Amino acid sequence: MHARLAISGSAGIGKTTLAMALAERLGLPYLEESFRKRREAGLDLHRLSPAQHRTLLTELYGNAIGDAKAASGGFVQDRCPLDYLAFWLHYGFWNEMEQSHQLYSRVQADLEYYDTVIVLPWGAIELEADGIRTDNPWLQLKYQALFEGLAHRLVPDGKLLWMPGEIKDEAARLAFVLASLDQR
Repeated sequence: MHARLAISGSAGIGKTTLAMALAERLGLPYLEESFRKRREAGLDLHRLSPAQHRTLLTELYGNAIGDAKAASGGFVQDRCPLDYLAFWLHYGFWNEMEQSHQLYSRVQADLEYYDTVIVLPWGAIELEADGIRTDNPWLQLKYQALFEGLAHRLVPDGKLLWMPGEIKDEAARLAFVLASLDQR
């Protein structure tokens, strides 16, 4: 299989768990999100200046798309380019007009590299207070709504796979994705 898949949505909804299981099942490399490693190593977003925060988002996006393009023969990635555009807007950098336009254009082009973007639903799994991500469900909903709006606008319907909110079990989620991919 040479599928280039991404699992996307807000924090704490099971992206990493599903991405790792899907990669193992399909025999594809799992491309992890590098932000989590930085948070676990002590990165505190609240201590970053706006310029540092913008630089971090740009770096994380560059790492993610670089990893995707370096993976020959397919992959399963935790997040996709659209996530980084959503983060950019979520954190209020929309007022950086030129940088926002450049990122938007780059994301549009880089989305072509993905075969399927799997969107997990907000609120299907209860958020855990793990000290890495916020456990504020309303902040997560804000991000999810922004992400979903961008997904509807920028990703062709044939490349989007929406996980139904009623599917909460890890095995059932994996089975749903595998069955959906087989039908494509």
